Amino acid sequence: QLPIPVYDPADARHRELVTLSVHAEQVAAVVDLPGMRFEALRRRIRESLAADGVSEAIDAIVRAFLT
Repeated sequence: QLPIPVYDPADARHRELVTLSVHAEQVAAVVDLPGMRFEALRRRIRESLAADGVSEAIDAIVRAFLT
């Protein structure tokens, strides 16, 4: 199992992850999603999150939690 900690509002990393998650949701909400297969839609959202830089920031915080 992964050592995923319980949310702690006193932990700055947890609060930053929340902020980044909200931002990621905002980025994903404006992605144009024409009638495509689910996999293509998911790829398009991942590409938008990567272009914004938010996915890399989320990954960095998650890596810090897991090490």
